[in-house]
Amino acid sequence: MALYTADTENDADTENTSGNVSPAPAFQTQAMKSGAALNSIAACPATASHLELVQIAPRLQRLDTLLQASMYGEEDVDPEDGAAVMSGKVTYSFQEMLSQVQASPAELQQALTDRHAVELDGAWRTVDKSYMESLLETALFLAIQQGWSYTALSQQDLIEGLQANGHDARLVHHFLSVYAEQQGKGIWNLKEPMVCKVFAESLLQSKPKWQQEEFMDAWLNSVPQGMTPDLSMLRGMAVQEDMGTQKLVKLFNVQQLPAEPATRFKAVFQERAQWSWRDLQPYVEDLQGPGRSAEALLLKYARRVQQDPGSPVMYTAR
Repeated sequence: MALYTADTENDADTENTSGNVSPAPAFQTQAMKSGAALNSIAACPATASHLELVQIAPRLQRLDTLLQASMYGEEDVDPEDGAAVMSGKVTYSFQEMLSQVQASPAELQQALTDRHAVELDGAWRTVDKSYMESLLETALFLAIQQGWSYTALSQQDLIEGLQANGHDARLVHHFLSVYAEQQGKGIWNLKEPMVCKVFAESLLQSKPKWQQEEFMDAWLNSVPQGMTPDLSMLRGMAVQEDMGTQKLVKLFNVQQLPAEPATRFKAVFQERAQWSWRDLQPYVEDLQGPGRSAEALLLKYARRVQQDPGSPVMYTAR
């Protein structure tokens, strides 16, 4: 706001240093000629445009970088008592992450939950997959050894057993929150799909492409007794393909794909030229958010193809 103040009696004329008299601004002189008392004039700008705030999806690439650099692994475990130790890695508190990641507090917390991060000594960290799998392996061994049911694991018994094998109690709690569901106070039920998926990934990493029947036999023989694997458990980890009369299972893990939409879709269509929405959905659903609906993503990065009205809709690269 611009403010101009004029005195009606003394400022009608302004004397300069040479002794000459300079006329006052026209609006002031005109006001005085009319006899109006002019105390102040306020000039206010006006515009016909406006700004609108639109929520957008959080940008989490920086978060993934921070978590990758501070990941908790075997090198962070004290070999004497299993307690977490500082291994020289730079770690970050929630507020420190919030200052570096373009996300709201709620969005950041959800992203940490989705990535199975855990707070240790005030810092948020993900846990190395091999370390989590070693916790699962030891827990399954203890269950068999002690005759515990996978559907009714005692939290206290499991903590004591895993601590005796060199694991921090806080990591045991984290393991349970990822691989099990609480059934009651201190009682946990292992999530069968999560456990079976771990064994499926191990098989696929050792051999990325399998004949489906061969894979199912190997998978069934590897999971804990009493658990039944199903191909639906491979959602987002592997794709199924038909090659002549053979059905194949092939490793294609969404966790290994780029986080940026354009490069994600490029990688997806390099893997397979055409996708049904059912097969494509697990590989793009994590990209959705404010301003990024599934429809908007498909419209921008894919092309809808349908041979005739009775044929299934397929998606190809744009």
